[in-house]
Amino acid sequence: MRPPVASLFPAVLLAGLVLAASPSGFGQPPETPDPRGGPVTAADLATITPAGLAGLNALMADHPELLTLIRRDDEIWQWLAVHFSNHGRPVEWTRNRGVRFRHYTALSSFARPVLYLASRTPQGNPVAPPLQLSELVYELLNISHAGEFQAVVARARAGRLTEEQFVEAMARVEFRTCQETDAFHTLVWLPYARKNHLPLYRGNWHIGIGDDFNRWLDYHRRIAKDGYPDDAYRPEYERLAPR
Repeated sequence: MRPPVASLFPAVLLAGLVLAASPSGFGQPPETPDPRGGPVTAADLATITPAGLAGLNALMADHPELLTLIRRDDEIWQWLAVHFSNHGRPVEWTRNRGVRFRHYTALSSFARPVLYLASRTPQGNPVAPPLQLSELVYELLNISHAGEFQAVVARARAGRLTEEQFVEAMARVEFRTCQETDAFHTLVWLPYARKNHLPLYRGNWHIGIGDDFNRWLDYHRRIAKDGYPDDAYRPEYERLAPR
């Protein structure tokens, strides 16, 4: 996994709260990949809604380069359509960069999450389609944890979490998202890429993130020293905590 670059952190905006996702993986793959990142089922396909498809089509209209990797109505497209439909809380595509991050989700409205994905870096360089796809998958999986993020924020606002507890609780949710992204890479992307002769490992798939949250957190703090999760969450705790 690549080392983090602060201006490129993936992020979630939650009622004004920026949650920067961990930019790297660590350890060995879990023995059983997380099913949330796995292939969609017939039951999942039945949850696709017109509003979800509208969000996906709007994103593709702005990012036609993604269609060099996937085709409309193939298994990757269907996975994206299911997650854009989001069990009746469809994801809205926005062109508004809004913050310094290259991609983010805004969860201030639980019923209508908003997703942004850049095709260029802040320096103007193009973002390769495989990297865009991995970032898109990550953000859609992050959206599926909206309720967990909001619960942590509510506890912090109520004074029920210390600063350290808040930081680790936020990181723990994103740790699960990283595991699910790794599972998508293993269970969905690799078979698809092999079948279609596409790049296997380009992108930020959080490969090999493993199952040990504390070891992963310790890696970021003591070995990588990349500022995650403290630089992202400690300032937010100061804003949220009751005075």
